[in-house]
Amino acid sequence: MTKCKYEYKHAEKKKCPHEALDGKDICYWHEERTDKNPFEEIGTKDLRNLDLVEANLQGAHLMGAHLQGAHLAFSNLQEANLLGANLQRANLWRANLQRAYLIGANLQRASLEGANLHGTDLHEAKFDDSSLWRAELDEIVIGEMFGDKEKDIETKLMEFEEASEIYHNLKNYFRNEGIYERSGNYYYREKVVERKIYKQKNKGKYLGSLLLDLLCGYGEKPGRIIISSLSWIFLNSIMYFILGIEKGVVEVGLSLQAGFCENAINFLDCLYFSFVTFTTLGYGDLHPVAITKAFAAVEAFTGAFMLALFVLTMGRKMMR
Repeated sequence: MTKCKYEYKHAEKKKCPHEALDGKDICYWHEERTDKNPFEEIGTKDLRNLDLVEANLQGAHLMGAHLQGAHLAFSNLQEANLLGANLQRANLWRANLQRAYLIGANLQRASLEGANLHGTDLHEAKFDDSSLWRAELDEIVIGEMFGDKEKDIETKLMEFEEASEIYHNLKNYFRNEGIYERSGNYYYREKVVERKIYKQKNKGKYLGSLLLDLLCGYGEKPGRIIISSLSWIFLNSIMYFILGIEKGVVEVGLSLQAGFCENAINFLDCLYFSFVTFTTLGYGDLHPVAITKAFAAVEAFTGAFMLALFVLTMGRKMMR
């Protein structure tokens, strides 16, 4: 038997340790063929510690395979079926796992640095103590995308719940690794999926979750509080301008008899009043009258709440 003469692309001096196929100068693992089934073609599920660097396993059937400690760096595992496979301590450095099925796979202590995991199904996968440094992960996992497209409510909820579990696991992984920015991103996606579940089950919680997202992105997007606060201040200033406030004994507001410049000055006064009301400063030079008292009371209450929310969100981000 002759040795495989595969020429490595990422390790020029490396020699393949496997035997070449009969009548070929390439081994089974480097053969350019999709949908391989080593269980039937080789007759074993035990692939532990095997040297599979740059192996071509695109679409391979590896369900339940024993791949503990296998060397799969730079391997092509696109669309491979790794359902329930054991990949503990496996080296998957820069492996291509696009759209692979890793449902229930054991990836504990596996090395996934730089691996391409776009479109990979990670439902119930275990990756405790694994390394995902620079791994290419989807911001939105496939389960959430399927759930958005699904019309059957039960199937939709199942997809969302699976996506929520994946986000939860990724959030915890990156938090434990001290990569707080990515942990925060997956926490945000987890809350978004939770809101989508509420939409089908509890409209009240759905609306509350939607409001929290719009206000601050569940505490992960403090910039949204600034935008929503400025928008609320501006909206209230329009109401004050239309309904009128007072500056001493002089009414300030929209006047059809006044010119553009005077109305513009009045609007700026209303904008200023809205700002000091929102921040609860209340200098007293301008004050509401009639119905605008109700608007001012609501704005002062919401302003105090939103300022506290901003401090809490920024504090949470800074503490990381």
